[in-house]
Amino acid sequence: MNVHVANNDKKPMRCAACSALRTDKIWQEGGVRLHDNLQALKDSAQAGCDFCALCWAACEQRLREWPLREENLRRDSAVWLTRYFRDLIKPPPEDGIWWKWRRDHRISIKVPNNEHINPWGPASFHTFADPGTPAAHLVTGSWTTPDRNRELYINLARCWLKECLEHHKFCASSSFPIKSDATNPVLPTRLIDVGGALGGKYARLVITDANMKDPYLALSYVWGNSVPRKDRFLLRKGNLYGLQQRIDEDKLAKTHREAIQLTRDLEFRYIWIDALCIIHDDDVNCQDWDLESVKMAQYYGNATLTVIAAQAKDSADGFVENKWRPNAGPCDIPFFHKETMQKLGNLSETDDMGTIGISMPRSTEKGPITNRGWCFQEEILSRRQLIFGEEQLQFQCREGRLFEDSSVNIRQEEINSRDGHWVPPDNGEVERWLTFWYVKLCDYSARELTVPEDIFAAISGLAQAIKPKVNSRYLAGLWEADMPRGLLWAPEAGAKRRHKVGKILPMPSDAGTEIHVLQVPSWSWAAFQGPINRRLLSPEDQVFVRTKDPGRWTLDETCHVTATHIWSCELEFVGRLQRVTCSPRKAPNKSNYIDLILLPGDKVDEVAGGNHNLMGLGRVVAYGWFDVAEERVNSCWCLPIAGDTGLMLDRDKDGKFHRLGVIEYDSDVNWADLAQEQEICLI
Repeated sequence: MNVHVANNDKKPMRCAACSALRTDKIWQEGGVRLHDNLQALKDSAQAGCDFCALCWAACEQRLREWPLREENLRRDSAVWLTRYFRDLIKPPPEDGIWWKWRRDHRISIKVPNNEHINPWGPASFHTFADPGTPAAHLVTGSWTTPDRNRELYINLARCWLKECLEHHKFCASSSFPIKSDATNPVLPTRLIDVGGALGGKYARLVITDANMKDPYLALSYVWGNSVPRKDRFLLRKGNLYGLQQRIDEDKLAKTHREAIQLTRDLEFRYIWIDALCIIHDDDVNCQDWDLESVKMAQYYGNATLTVIAAQAKDSADGFVENKWRPNAGPCDIPFFHKETMQKLGNLSETDDMGTIGISMPRSTEKGPITNRGWCFQEEILSRRQLIFGEEQLQFQCREGRLFEDSSVNIRQEEINSRDGHWVPPDNGEVERWLTFWYVKLCDYSARELTVPEDIFAAISGLAQAIKPKVNSRYLAGLWEADMPRGLLWAPEAGAKRRHKVGKILPMPSDAGTEIHVLQVPSWSWAAFQGPINRRLLSPEDQVFVRTKDPGRWTLDETCHVTATHIWSCELEFVGRLQRVTCSPRKAPNKSNYIDLILLPGDKVDEVAGGNHNLMGLGRVVAYGWFDVAEERVNSCWCLPIAGDTGLMLDRDKDGKFHRLGVIEYDSDVNWADLAQEQEICLI
């Protein structure tokens, strides 16, 4: 492949100090004195020196955190450039394979004698090398944009993928994330044959069969709203036959076109794209979407690589081109490294060894895709991801996460906790899987869905993968085996109920028409649009509710793990209900969404514990958080669940209950003496 390197014939303007810079001088003991003080650096940057402008931009970024008075810029405290040298990855442990051990060569700017500067420490720069240059033998960072090393991302992706396929045993595991054979995967119902050298002349849709065992890619992306659904180029019944003959790529969204071309560039023949591989007719008799959408765990889990168009907020935008442009830099300085010169063998100390690139640190953020609901499970379920992030290319798998600038290489455990990747516990660790589910649920709930009724469908694949690990029925987003803890979620500020319980309200769709979103159980977190959190319980906490039938919280068989829409599910169990009054006063030192819960006066004397009596109304026994402030009522029912936490409920005319919020009650209150057990139906 021909790699484009920026034309550096036109030398940028440099001050005398920067014109004399060379890497060996910076990397020598003590570094290089650049300017007498920060004011001199600022003046040189304003005079047009591009490298001083880069250095001053780095200082300004830090000075926003630690502001300086103008006189401190002029203090007699020299500005130095030094080597910032660290191990990116420790040597591999005996029990696993990490990425190849290598080191990061950075440059930092310091002002060591100014006590006003020291609190914010050195500002570091990333270094990178253009492919084929002597510096590339030492520096592992890269830079690929439309105006520099335009197609380098293809080589990077190939190298990362090759390393993973050949050396990462965990990524090839047949149990990740569901039982499957990575070397002989079950293919999706339909795939796109991208054509080119490996296929026919044109891209086309193919119907797979049991004899096909080819590796394939999958695409995860944001659909966006720039084009109404009715005008999008999608697979429909009417074009199903035609697309099997040829796909006119000019009609595709830019993200789809680029994904198909990337598949060719990476020398794969097939790719799965939901818009082109699932029939999207609005006909109520078309069940293809319902059948295919629940197979996401297989489709993404069996893909050799998932391409994540993370930086694009709309499929019309495309994702391959890195659109980020720094405020300053990057800059090139002459490269010289004696060991590299000796390694190459054909150079002397007087020979030109080219340049090395210096840039501001690049963000590791992925982009708009992290806000989208469907994309949540697509990333978690994938073995490997090639991520086109906000400012750089990234590669993530079970054993590590790599970045284009080579700044971050993290072993798997850290990825699990930071980035929502898969956590494979040892066999029998049900608790760890449950914790994993609750943590991921908090992340998922904060994401957006174009069609709100997809709330269960968009996480069904992940639920299917976890179900055998926890050995439990799945009930509208919660696990039956852990129902008491599962019920104790709470919406965060800003979350809104998707609809009123028992009502059917029109919701706007991306096509500008109205769709009707039916009710979901009030006890399910899915009843809210917005982030939720969960209440923590310890194994020692007493549980105050129990099932009527051993182990079964409902007789309903429709709210299972593959159900894409769950309109209702009634929980039937036994608990201790108590009617309470809500104080007209807000709880002290609490938010406006919290009220004091009081027992009626005739029950006060029956309670062994409890707090102070408030205005003679009754004894304060708990604080209550209403899920929606506007749904606050003057009286409701208290239902202790476990520990010191429970639910606030309202009862309808049929005697069934629905959720209003959560409570935290005084642990000294003896609920067994307060209320007798009774059967409860929670809808």
